[in-house]
Amino acid sequence: MEGRGGLTDEEVSAACKEGDAITKDYMMQQTMLRVKDPARSLDFYTRILGMTLLQKIDFPSMRFTLYFLGYEEKSEIPGDIKERTAWTFSRRATIELTHNWGSESDERKMKDLAFVQDPDGYWIEIFSPNNMVSLMSP
Repeated sequence: MEGRGGLTDEEVSAACKEGDAITKDYMMQQTMLRVKDPARSLDFYTRILGMTLLQKIDFPSMRFTLYFLGYEEKSEIPGDIKERTAWTFSRRATIELTHNWGSESDERKMKDLAFVQDPDGYWIEIFSPNNMVSLMSP
């Protein structure tokens, strides 16, 4: 395939398979981007790209903050924190801006999360939205 251009329609059809039954409830929930200046990044994604901040989650003991953005109506965002967390993690194709406080190389782990590597070497985070609610509880 190298040097000859993109895939033919037939090659695309052959490459796209029906999902395995075990993954029928999976979805691409978010893409994570590390940011150094959350104020500048939030301005860019909200003002320039028109996204809405869905939720901000601080993890003081691990020294980072997550900002979830998507194309949702502000009026639809639940006020209750547990409802908002479940709602945020049920949205499709959001972005997660991750701001590590002071250190981009901090390798602390969060339990109940898993990763799978795609054929191009990208790491994809796999989790249950229900587990995210319990992760947030004190």
